Amino acid sequence: TPHGASAVRVTGPAVIRHVDAALRRGAAITGVVRRGSASGPRLRGICVYAFNLLTPVEAAATTGKHGRYKLTGLGSGRYIVEFQAGCGNNQDLLPQFRILTLTAGISRSGFDAYLHPSSGVSGIVTSAGGKPLSGICVTISGNDGGSGATTNQDGRYSITGLSAGSYTVGFSGGCGNAGSYASQYYDDQAGEDSASPVILKAGHIAKDIDAKMQPGATLTGLITNAAGRRLSDVCVGALTPTDVVLSAGYAGISFSADGKYMLRNLTPGQYEVNFGCDKGPFGSQWFSSRSASSAADLVSAGPGVIAAGIDAVMHPAGSITGVVRGPTGKAFDDACVVAIPAGTAYPQVIGLGSKASPKGIYHIRHLDAGRYDLQVSDCNPGRLASQWYDGRATQGSATPVRVRSGHATAGVDVTMAVGGSVAGRVLSNTGRPLRGYCVTATDYTTESQGFASAASNRHGRYKITGLSSGSYELSAMSCLGPRPLALVSATRLARVTAPRVATGINVHLEKGGAISGTVQTGSPSIPAGEVCVVIVPVSPAGTLGIGVTGARGRYRSTLLPAGRYRVYFADPVCVLGEPHFAPEWYNHKSSRANATVVTVRAGAVTSGVGATLGTDGGITGTVTNISHAPVRGECVIATPLHTTADPLFGAKPTPEFAVSAKDGDYSLIDMVPGPYKVEFTVGCGDSGYATRWYPDASSRRHAKIVLVKHSAITTGIDAALPRG
Repeated sequence: TPHGASAVRVTGPAVIRHVDAALRRGAAITGVVRRGSASGPRLRGICVYAFNLLTPVEAAATTGKHGRYKLTGLGSGRYIVEFQAGCGNNQDLLPQFRILTLTAGISRSGFDAYLHPSSGVSGIVTSAGGKPLSGICVTISGNDGGSGATTNQDGRYSITGLSAGSYTVGFSGGCGNAGSYASQYYDDQAGEDSASPVILKAGHIAKDIDAKMQPGATLTGLITNAAGRRLSDVCVGALTPTDVVLSAGYAGISFSADGKYMLRNLTPGQYEVNFGCDKGPFGSQWFSSRSASSAADLVSAGPGVIAAGIDAVMHPAGSITGVVRGPTGKAFDDACVVAIPAGTAYPQVIGLGSKASPKGIYHIRHLDAGRYDLQVSDCNPGRLASQWYDGRATQGSATPVRVRSGHATAGVDVTMAVGGSVAGRVLSNTGRPLRGYCVTATDYTTESQGFASAASNRHGRYKITGLSSGSYELSAMSCLGPRPLALVSATRLARVTAPRVATGINVHLEKGGAISGTVQTGSPSIPAGEVCVVIVPVSPAGTLGIGVTGARGRYRSTLLPAGRYRVYFADPVCVLGEPHFAPEWYNHKSSRANATVVTVRAGAVTSGVGATLGTDGGITGTVTNISHAPVRGECVIATPLHTTADPLFGAKPTPEFAVSAKDGDYSLIDMVPGPYKVEFTVGCGDSGYATRWYPDASSRRHAKIVLVKHSAITTGIDAALPRG
């Protein structure tokens, strides 16, 4: 192997002589390739390859007319031997991989292979009106990973080369079709978890795996600089609010040409639109002229609707640069620096960041003009504590850094300090020390350190270092997953003052219980997948639990202390679940106060705690002037009157936002059922109109309440706007 070879050093013009080799006779592999089984027909023109797992050695051969092959010149070692069609035989056969160990000079005969015919899927994709659609992407995932195809002019597709098994088939726009279509999964399902599985049998093509595409949403607008010149090659990305929280990828992305952009094939819903995508010479901003995603205006994108007027005026990017030093004054090259728009909630925002260079220099680019809070932390948490600029423990006390358009704000230097520590033991309820439990310290008050953790040793001892001064909540669970004793009986509090060590902070564990159930939706009822279930303790000092339903609508929330709980289904701000179901408390209750209490006992599962949910509702209407001409670019804001915070994050309901289209129509979808007041105001592309509240009120106080119901769209919420 290369690892055992002697190095040959070459210096200057000298010739290094006697670099000799005495080659041993290699091993050989011989065999026969047949179709299907040992009694199947012999296959000619099959490619045979051998790959050594440790060295860059390989050999190749092709089967002859009697299906025989021979691989020679192989050294000692472990090999993967691959058999596949393509060397003269173009039958649709599945490749086969076999592993064997060889010794140089010793041949291996009778190493046969049996190739089976592949499976596949085929079908036709049409529009909602039945017209065949070309240029639709078709993907399939399952046993063999993933594969794909594009529909032809007749709307047909075919995917082969698959083994038998269960697969998921998806359909989406973006493979050449000029229209806008919402993604879907077979059979007419919006999400992958609810997709109907396609079962493939060996050697068979599953036909009629068809799709009828529904209209997608489209966003469009104009991008200019401050002088009004249209800009090309500016990146525009659309994200759902859930994607923003998860820092997930864009639901759609486009680049401007002559200032214009168009985002197609979006699933109808609400989006936050980013201009710049953190790249290029311009500062990144959010619609409408916001520096933070948390302050972005939501754009409502309805099915088959072009939401126009989603414009942006771009400004040259600014930046922040400086040097990070350690406690001794030397450059610290493992620092992570994040810039967050000043005053915005952390960590529920996306910030731009930089890692320090070997000389401790960091440089955060693509910043829009404004003020930013900087958090500096050790990229690999150790002894040093995180901080907010300039040496502050909390974001609220941080010194903001001002960024100007097109300028670098330099000299924003940081000196890291040694953090405090918390140490103690992890013990069972009988006092036995527990090894291999991860203890996590979380500072919810200052957010100076999101969390830090350490594992307990064989004596149950742990020590968490690099903590900023603050009050921490300690919790523990098995580092390798749930165990019988895997639950903190009560959250332990610890006060840390850097750089001191808080000792004797022991964490006691006891056996927990669980809650399980099934969540359904519709009539007749079907399983509801990706529903977030929040387990809320009756006691304020209790431990919160969470679960998410699978494809069959089942969930199970474990690691719960014995006690009494209330259960909340479909938390609308839960980043782990699907947000399109109307939330409710167990058992069919509308508020936490009157929810049915569920009792959990140690070591037991409380089952049957389920729900049948309706889907979210919506509001639609048309905006015109008093002459009944459509008004394009009017902001439509629905403000919820129910202000109860969700139990998981404590977030209160936020206003829903839409923009009227060219024909004056707007749509608000995926709204949590309840009472709203609807406002129509300028600022989304139009101007000159007076603000009105539905139906024709000049103030919110006199506005009429609009009730959004489960699984229903409230129509006719129109406005006729007078000139301002």
